[in-house]
Amino acid sequence: MPRSPEGLDLYREIAPPPDLAPFVECFWTSEVEADGCQRILPDGCLDLLFFSRGNQVVAARVVGAMTRFQDVRLSARESLLGVRFHPGMAGACLRCDIPSLNDRAASLESVLGRPATTLLKDLGRCSSIEARIEKLAPRLVNCSNVSEVQHAIAELVRKRGHLSVSGFANAAGLGDRQLRRACYRHSGLAPKQLSRILRFRHASNLLRQGATDFAGVALDCGYYDQAHMIRDFRDLAGISPARYMRQQGR
Repeated sequence: MPRSPEGLDLYREIAPPPDLAPFVECFWTSEVEADGCQRILPDGCLDLLFFSRGNQVVAARVVGAMTRFQDVRLSARESLLGVRFHPGMAGACLRCDIPSLNDRAASLESVLGRPATTLLKDLGRCSSIEARIEKLAPRLVNCSNVSEVQHAIAELVRKRGHLSVSGFANAAGLGDRQLRRACYRHSGLAPKQLSRILRFRHASNLLRQGATDFAGVALDCGYYDQAHMIRDFRDLAGISPARYMRQQGR
């Protein structure tokens, strides 16, 4: 169920077509070269994930928003194609109960029903990743209009979690209690929880890119101090920032 590049083999991201860009962050692909366990970190996103062996699609899953890390077993010689939705945007395309998918992976058929079976057959007829993306993209394009709450969630994502609950509520045109229910319905996460995960995602990206000043990273990402960032890393990633950097070869 990978949704970020840590440790994945031959990982690459592909930009979505313009009509999907408000909803889909990217398509991504990876080849698994050896059996192993992969630690996946929370990012606020929901993904569709297609597993292939050769030209055959062998499984498809919907991976919900994660509230902490998960260790997932992957099998050698599998090809993965993912669709990563922006936080809060998956429900506009998939028409499913987003919170019910939190911290778990469900089969695509159990979420979408018969259309999933037809989609898998169509993808199985494609001979390349590019052809599968071309076949898949139109199935996602019948999205509803973006609501004010989703616009507010997108603003929170742009600010990498740097938005007060009152500022978030004002952007959505809702009171705090209404905002909590609406944010949870769209993203699977409460406003403070989503903000926390977005801060963590930004911090982990900076460390993966080579930042070494923990205090500076903490300040840039909106933590109270370095100790606050370290606590969040241990809660969300299961390891300290220093160990995370070592695992990235930094």
